[in-house]
Amino acid sequence: MPADKSVTVDVVRDQIFPTITLTFRGGKGQFQVRDIDFRVTRSDGVIETKKLGHNVGDTPTFDGTRGKDRVEVTVTLVTNEQYKIIDALYDYYAHA
Repeated sequence: MPADKSVTVDVVRDQIFPTITLTFRGGKGQFQVRDIDFRVTRSDGVIETKKLGHNVGDTPTFDGTRGKDRVEVTVTLVTNEQYKIIDALYDYYAHA
């Protein structure tokens, strides 16, 4: 994503429950964002998607698994340009 259009999303795996929380943090391009698509592909094959606008602090939460879950975040700008800013596996680490 070009630096002048960049935005940030934080991904947090809960340390007790296997939930995944994403938080839109804004950035230089936040006012150019039309929407943000969040997609979680769980290790058990279940896929869940959510769509948000460009409000800083928007926080979708997903039910994850106790395995590695894939998180994808795609940003669509008002110009219809799309950028995948996150595509990564997030492991669940429970405290013993």
